[in-house]
Amino acid sequence: MTKHPTGIYVGCLVKVIRRRLRMELKGRVINYSPFVLQHP
Repeated sequence: MTKHPTGIYVGCLVKVIRRRLRMELKGRVINYSPFVLQHP
């Protein structure tokens, strides 16, 4: 199985997108937690 450059590029893109999504989710949770604590 030989990896094509495009395949490696797509793999890197997926990793970056996943990392960015995870960061956004963490940020939303941090911004949301006081809201949830105030309104149970």
